Amino acid sequence: MPQPNDQKFEALFQYASMGILVANKEGIITMVNRFLIKEFGYTTLQNCRKES
Repeated sequence: MPQPNDQKFEALFQYASMGILVANKEGIITMVNRFLIKEFGYTTLQNCRKES
């Protein structure tokens, strides 16, 4: 079960009014918020990953 802080982070991340992208050391995108996906014209994180 998610912890309260996990839920707060998820809400902040997903509903931020700016794009947020998280990548690992190899440069692989692991998280992208909704704003950035929409801003780049993608519909899902998977579509974003295919192009990177």
